[in-house]
Parts: sequence; structure tokens; C-alpha cells
Amino acid sequence: MIVAKAADHGPLEEESKAFHAALRAQQPARKKARVNQVKEIKNAHELKISNFSRDVIAIIMGFGATPNLARTCKRFHEIFNQSAASQSVRWMVHKKKIDAFIASKRNRYNICLEGASSEDWTKILARFPEIRALRLVNCHQIVDLSVITGASKLHSLDIMSYRGIIDAFVFAMIFNLQTLCLRGCDGVKDLAPLIFAQKLCRVYVMGCDGIIDVAPLAKIPSLRLLTLHSCDRIRDVSALAHAPNLEILNLTFCEGVTDVSVLANAPKLRVLDLSFCGKVKDVSALAHIPSLQTLLLSYCWRITDVSAFHLALNLHHLVLKECRRITRILGLARAPKLHTIDMTGCYGVKDLPTLRRKAPRLRIIGP
Repeated sequence: MIVAKAADHGPLEEESKAFHAALRAQQPARKKARVNQVKEIKNAHELKISNFSRDVIAIIMGFGATPNLARTCKRFHEIFNQSAASQSVRWMVHKKKIDAFIASKRNRYNICLEGASSEDWTKILARFPEIRALRLVNCHQIVDLSVITGASKLHSLDIMSYRGIIDAFVFAMIFNLQTLCLRGCDGVKDLAPLIFAQKLCRVYVMGCDGIIDVAPLAKIPSLRLLTLHSCDRIRDVSALAHAPNLEILNLTFCEGVTDVSVLANAPKLRVLDLSFCGKVKDVSALAHIPSLQTLLLSYCWRITDVSAFHLALNLHHLVLKECRRITRILGLARAPKLHTIDMTGCYGVKDLPTLRRKAPRLRIIGP
């Protein structure tokens, strides 16, 4: 009778145990390192944000127009999800869980629906008639968006990746609507009906290639904040200079915009972001905007001269990141209220030491 002898794995087992024990011993250190890394990133952002006013923080957190933060987040919508329009949405509901969500006893005022249909929305509205904020993600089965108008108390609406045709008159019929966000909605082409939205004060339009004419937006009576992000087909923004209450304007990644001098007549514009508008060359006229406090020109590669901004009476913050064709900025020393200049990546500036010496009050970041 032959008895098979079990293989002797003693040394291998001991080595494996030792290896896994070493890994377990390293886990606390790795976890601590990750926590410290996250803290460093947060501290870096806080440091960058602390250099600017609340208006710039609104751009960073609401518009996603700051390159430093954009490099940290891989996708733009990750940045926008931190905005005021998105922070109001608390409850994320997938189509498969709608019935269970409706059965809950608590009232929900801020809801995000993913992949929902018209019937699902009817159920939600019947259960939660006082809904305040709504986000629709990939809700292609809601063929007629007019069903949304049944939410009489809705004040924030965010529509993301909707494939169908969108009639903007639907938004005008939501009488209490204050914030409207359209992301990746190529089916919206005419925004003229928004002039009837009396309470609409914040509009975010991102990656909507169907938008060409922005003139109707200037006629929205209460509009204070406007974001036109990655709308490449927009060429003419002259009408926005006549928006009576517009205070914050973001044209980031609007690569079709070439002439911004027309914005010089904007009566209440305080914050203007032209980051990544690579075809903009001349910004000297913007120095005559009487209320302009913050101007962001990051990655506007064709800009060569910013000397005119010594005439900007109320300009506080000027961001010139990666504007590498700018060579002289000494004239900015005469800007009466300017106290922060971000020149990260502007390695071609020749008179920077002279500016530091003549204007010690200026906080200069970079290059």
C-alpha cells in the first residue's frame, strides 16, 4: 500500500503569512498618508481661494472655471456638483427605486431623478407636491418636459444629458424658478421664452451646442449670474452688455468668442471669467467697465497687453495664469484698488521685479 505524502509547504506558508502580516502592519501608515494627502490638497485649495474675494470663490465652486481645481478633478461636472445649484439636491433616486422612495414617510424637497419616465415624475410630484429643487439625469423617457410645470414651488431645476428637444417656454411657466442649469442638452436652441421668467436670476448653460444666440438672455429682468461654459457656437456676446442686472458672467471655454470689447458698457458687471477663450486678443476695453472687480483671463494665450487696466477704478483681482505672451505689467502699479495679481506661468514678464518694488501693496502670485 502506497501512502501519498503531503507536500511540505511549511516555508512557503510562513513566508506568505509574514508577507500578509507586513501588509496589515502597513495599512495604518498608508491610511494616514492618504488622509494627509487629502488634507494637503484641501489646504492648497483653501490657500488659493483665500487669495481672492467671495466672487472668485463663487466662480471656483460654482462655475468650475479655475484651472487649478480643474486639474485636480478629472471631469468638469465633478466641479459643478459643488455649486449652489447642485448642492440643493439631496436625494438621488434611480428609476428602479422610485416606488420605494415614494413609500417613505418623510417629505423630500430636493430630489435628483436618474433615468425616470413621465409616469415616474407624476408619482413623485403627487407624493411630494412641495418639491423645491429637481435634477433630471438621463431622463430621456420624459418626452414632454411640460410635466415639470406642475411643481408650483420649484425654484431650482438642473437638467443633465437630455437628448430630446427642449422648449424653453416650459421654464418660463415655472413661475418661482430662480436657478436653471442645462448641461449637455443639445436639444435646446432658442432661449427667447426665458424673458418671461420673472424670478430667474441664475442661469448655467454648459456644453449645449445648440445655443448660438444669447441676446434673449440679456432681456431676463432678474438675471444676475450667467454661465456659458463650453458653448463653442456662440460668437457674439454684445447683447449681454445690456443686461440690466447682470453681475457675474462666465464665458469659459467659449472658443468662438473673439471680441469682448462690447462688454465695456455692462452697467453692473462685477466678475468676468474669460478663461480658455483662446481667440480673445484685445481686452483693453474691459478696463472701462465701471463696476468690474474680478477679471479672470487664464489660458488666454493671445493676450499680449494688460497695461490698460491701470484705468480700472474698482478692479481688485486680476488672474493672468499661463498668459505667456505678456511681457510688461508695470503699468498695473497705478491701478488704484488692485491688490491681487495671479501670474502663474507668465514667465515672459520682464518688469516684475520693478513692479514688486514700486507697488509693495500688491499681492503677486507666481510665476
